[in-house]
Amino acid sequence: MPNSAPLVTGGFKNVLQDQWIHASDVFSAVDPDGDSIVQYNFNDLTAVPGSGLIWSNGVIVPAGTVVSVTPAELANVWIRGGDNAGSDALQVRVFDSQGGVGNWTDVNLITQAPTPKPTDIPGGAGHRSPQATACAGGP
Repeated sequence: MPNSAPLVTGGFKNVLQDQWIHASDVFSAVDPDGDSIVQYNFNDLTAVPGSGLIWSNGVIVPAGTVVSVTPAELANVWIRGGDNAGSDALQVRVFDSQGGVGNWTDVNLITQAPTPKPTDIPGGAGHRSPQATACAGGP
């Protein structure tokens, strides 16, 4: 019986500007044969200043560069929302222990500006909102 390639599910992931998330938060992978996943590939397809980025084992990975990691290294792969609000295109691919290679799967990282938190009441210099007063040390 031939080996089936692993399957990857991506989709859309919302993040805030400059927010770091684990790469494993943007996809899921399964092998239909039950084979172990032995390698993950990531590729950032958005080479625009201020866009999101991939960080792997202490290094920012340049856009358009495929980074390969083992399951043990996956926890050291991070993705950061961009400085700019907008959409970043990423891709993920996985390999199984029997030589199966999954297709590149798209992940759309949607970077959103954080919701502003009012700290001052309009029209009154130095007046704090109830939210700011109730939160010791601020947000």
